Amino acid sequence: MVPNTPFCYWVGDNIRQLFIKLLPFESDGRIAQHGASTKKDPRFLSLWWEILPNKIVTGTVETTPQLFCQQTFEGKPWVLFAKGGAYSPYYADLHLLINWKNNGEEIEQYVLYKYPYLGKSGADWILHRECKYFQSGITWTRRTSSRMSIRNFPAGSIFADKGPTAFVSDQIYWLGLIQSFPFQVLMSLQLAAADAAARSYEVGLIQCTPVPEISNLYKEQIVKLSEFCIYIKRSLDTVNEISHIFNIPALLQVIGNRLVDKSFAWQENINKSTHQLSKYQEQIDDIVFQLYGISEKDRKALEITVKNQNLNVEDNTEDADEEHETALAADGKQLVTDLIAYIVGCAFGRWDIRFATGEKSAPELPDPFAPLPVCSPGMLAGTDGLPLSETPPGYPIPIAWDGILVDDTNHPNDITRRIREVLEIIWKNNANNIEQEACKIIGVLELGDYFQRPANFFQDHLKRYSKSRRKAPIYWPLSTTSGSYTVWIYYHRLTDQTLYTIVNRYLEPKINEVERTTFGLEKELEAKSGREASQVRDNLHATRKFLSELQDMKQELLRVAQLPYKPNLNDGVIITAAPLHRLFGLRQWAQETKKCWESLEKGEYDWAHLAYTIWTDRVRQVCKRDKSIAIAHGLEEVYEAANPENSQPKTTKGRSRKKTIQESV
Repeated sequence: MVPNTPFCYWVGDNIRQLFIKLLPFESDGRIAQHGASTKKDPRFLSLWWEILPNKIVTGTVETTPQLFCQQTFEGKPWVLFAKGGAYSPYYADLHLLINWKNNGEEIEQYVLYKYPYLGKSGADWILHRECKYFQSGITWTRRTSSRMSIRNFPAGSIFADKGPTAFVSDQIYWLGLIQSFPFQVLMSLQLAAADAAARSYEVGLIQCTPVPEISNLYKEQIVKLSEFCIYIKRSLDTVNEISHIFNIPALLQVIGNRLVDKSFAWQENINKSTHQLSKYQEQIDDIVFQLYGISEKDRKALEITVKNQNLNVEDNTEDADEEHETALAADGKQLVTDLIAYIVGCAFGRWDIRFATGEKSAPELPDPFAPLPVCSPGMLAGTDGLPLSETPPGYPIPIAWDGILVDDTNHPNDITRRIREVLEIIWKNNANNIEQEACKIIGVLELGDYFQRPANFFQDHLKRYSKSRRKAPIYWPLSTTSGSYTVWIYYHRLTDQTLYTIVNRYLEPKINEVERTTFGLEKELEAKSGREASQVRDNLHATRKFLSELQDMKQELLRVAQLPYKPNLNDGVIITAAPLHRLFGLRQWAQETKKCWESLEKGEYDWAHLAYTIWTDRVRQVCKRDKSIAIAHGLEEVYEAANPENSQPKTTKGRSRKKTIQESV
């Protein structure tokens, strides 16, 4: 009676009969599909904050997906991509983008080059262009050890083979029904108990699960309760800096005179929200049990299924991220670091401080199935929805529009000074107390220490901006060897002139200043003797060392600039940062970027624009045989279609060709 003939003796005939009496999910126009695979995620996927907003497609499908592509893709190769993720029922943000320029042509050519034996039809099967891309639906993580978590899939997006998607009318109703306990257990009955450690919620599993007849009364109740769940989950996500619906951090959304009071208030908000979500889910479960006509006795039998298969909500996905639902897991220290990160963004002109001061009200959340914006509501954006490039009239703080701040107390663009300016605008006369309390909570003596040591702000920032096995920090600290002097770069403002700007506006004046100090100490030493001379000598030694480090930093910046260094943000953060690896103080990030640079030198990333800029002749030779790389650089005319190498299958050493084909499919 049950698809896949599982060993489920502990449920009675009444439950098994549901698979015969009721229609399966895939009926009455309901469709479940699995989507695209790139076969090279590091190349074709990016995190959404790695790409400039004006390079990201947004919108809805007015006619067909093909026409949608033609209308919206000009100069915008990136589309939001649903690829599973952590357990998050009802709602989850999309943080990945896929390079879908010309309807995924570059990915297709990569597949044909890497696996020529698959042919055009095989490449089409991998990309699944026949799917209902760009239309709204409901999606989930395909493979996990947790319960299935069904959530919204916004329009204007593409979904992956690891993030299957269903297309239904009455989407919110189906969100609630599929997330319900009865549906999930009926679905899990089709799985072998031995698969509990790593269940695959394949499309076929969803398609075959029986669904009850729709009752208008019960439908309204499920929709209302599901809407409550979506609203709660999204409200919590408005404090998540890397979310498309971020507005202001948690500590600015609650009342309190001190940060510790605000932390307790936010934690109380989380507790109430969590309790309410649990309560709403229980009510949905009760309603769906009634829809299925499942008795109390049979309900207990289904609970045994849960026990036997150890269904839980632990995050153990095949693409498990380091972080879970950030807003729900935040403690007092994390909340303060979130606040400081927001303030840094205000100083760089990324976030609009007027939301924090109350001058602007938080915008209403859009429909959960509507296309996601390319800029979150909290960003400092213009009427076109894109980031501003100049200070709006009457704006309360100065902005570092060149994307550069410096750790130098004597400089007007000192990062600590700029942060204090933001604190004063938000907290006015209480700003100093808030700063001292923040330093105490995060464990530093003063605010400057938090930015001077790589293991403080930058390490937290690196973790915050790492997801799906991609590390993509957007605030970069370029430092001298000892960390005695640091320049902070905002990745989104990076140009081929940024390094020269650092040298001319920051390093040269600083070098001149230190040279004058050195000269003064040398003169002072001539007039001193004894203990005083020893002290001056120590100061002179430290100053000369500092001067030498500044000069080395200047030379390294000029060396990189003359590679030539012409950053293209479509390459992603780590490739763009790789040439600067010698200037990163955090060992982990320095090693990651160095490794990436070595790969660039070896030709492993010749698809990157930076590779073409630095090794033009080498990349052009590659374009002759690899059409996907030729497309990446707009050099299709260089590609030699008759090259015999293009027809040779590529196999992996030590594996049979048959196995390689199976793995690629």
